[in-house]
Amino acid sequence: MAFDDTILPNFVIADLYKNSLIEPSLNEFVISEKNDNKSGIRFLGENKKNIAIIVQDDEAVFIGEEKLQLLSNLLTACKLNLADVAIVNIGNKNTSYKQIKEEIEPQFLLLMGINSKAFQLPLIFPEYKIQQYDNCKMLIATDLNNLLGNSNDVKMEKSKLWLCLKQLFAI
Repeated sequence: MAFDDTILPNFVIADLYKNSLIEPSLNEFVISEKNDNKSGIRFLGENKKNIAIIVQDDEAVFIGEEKLQLLSNLLTACKLNLADVAIVNIGNKNTSYKQIKEEIEPQFLLLMGINSKAFQLPLIFPEYKIQQYDNCKMLIATDLNNLLGNSNDVKMEKSKLWLCLKQLFAI
């Protein structure tokens, strides 16, 4: 049996990575499945504040370690943590806005490098422009890969994102 075919239960994965993927103060994260069947959307977090963060990371089940650390730092700056959000990776599974809306019921939707048309949103809007639709505030931002590092371009992208997050979460 190859390692690619090995499936670990959620509680094993959470236990294995509780100290290495996130800060110790945030180590009580849960890998959730809203439905017990195979068609349910799997996400990282507990979705306590109905905030869905949609990423596309073809190399990870949910999100790579470096990107998760960046996202954790952004959440901390917004006075949130991983328990408040649902991180959904659409890189490994074709997931639409309609599915996210029905199963996760977000009040806030943050698309990280995801095109609104590709996500099957019925409206098209540019990056860093908060939109209200279907009882949900939405924001499209650049991919998390473009926020890693300390170059001037990265700092500019982080600045744009931070201004929108302050407005989105009324900080």
